[in-house]
Amino acid sequence: MPDALLPLYDWVVACDHAAERAWLISTGAPAPAGPERDARAKARAAALDLLSRPVEAKPAAAGPAGPVFRSNFTRSAYVEAIARTVDYVLAGDIFQANVAQRFLADLAQDFDPWAFYRRLRTRNAAPFAAYSRSAT
Repeated sequence: MPDALLPLYDWVVACDHAAERAWLISTGAPAPAGPERDARAKARAAALDLLSRPVEAKPAAAGPAGPVFRSNFTRSAYVEAIARTVDYVLAGDIFQANVAQRFLADLAQDFDPWAFYRRLRTRNAAPFAAYSRSAT
């Protein structure tokens, strides 16, 4: 796995939750500026067609239990990493940190990542969560 994966997206869905409105914005990249780029932006927006679909009142039903995830940390190693991080903060070496762990799972051939994400959102509706599908 690479150290970082930084995809370039030529579109974004911007939401105003207070006004209950959303916009699909496309830059038309990587086409050069001008009519070609404008045409690509319009074509991408039309192809995505995300905003013309009705919003589901509820995400998909929970369904089967789903994959079994395993962490790259043991519980004790994770607790130890957190303790070391707190020590670094208290020592003034760092201001803040994000101790992250990777979760791995064997996925069934018919695994639906979008349905899984929607199910996850019903259990943990984090306001800044995102769904990102790999192009591969």
